[in-house]
Amino acid sequence: MIQALIFDFDGLILDTETSEVQIWQELYARYGQEFPVDKWVRSVVGATIANLDSVVQLERLINLPLDRKSLHEQARNDRLERQAVLPPLPGVADYLDSARCLGLRIAIASSSPHGWVDDHLRRLGFYILFDAVICREDALRLKPAPDCSYLPSPPSTSGPTRHLLLKIHPMVSKQPKPPGCAWWACRIRLLPALVRCRPT
Repeated sequence: MIQALIFDFDGLILDTETSEVQIWQELYARYGQEFPVDKWVRSVVGATIANLDSVVQLERLINLPLDRKSLHEQARNDRLERQAVLPPLPGVADYLDSARCLGLRIAIASSSPHGWVDDHLRRLGFYILFDAVICREDALRLKPAPDCSYLPSPPSTSGPTRHLLLKIHPMVSKQPKPPGCAWWACRIRLLPALVRCRPT
């Protein structure tokens, strides 16, 4: 029996990915290039360390050197400005309310730092709703290890807690599943094919 819901954060609670993609698309368009969204999703979404340098990729496309530091700083500032006003993704508030009504424990498990996750949760008014917020500082190992997804059982619970982990779709196949857990893979909105949710 499911006793707890564990939510990923980026891409599930808050659509932080789309704004970042849009910024790179705008930059690439200034140079007459198309931003490789598919490659970005495979290399960056859910990764602890980004495996794609979008400025270096652009340099290769146009065969010209660029001011990497300046472009990265510009992209970061633009991204943070847009993400600072993002609403929660549709359905998130309903899921949290329903979980509370059913007596389920709810937690965040993210490889992002507490400063990032906690600040956004407080801005959205969600922070007090979670029994635990587990971030990169709390885990011995980061993705693809499942350490961030462990939620301690309360003293009144006998045996292992059954957890339902809600993760964005591309990451489910990349991460081992913690004991006593089931996945729910949520397809992200960046690609036309990734628009539905399905259980796994």
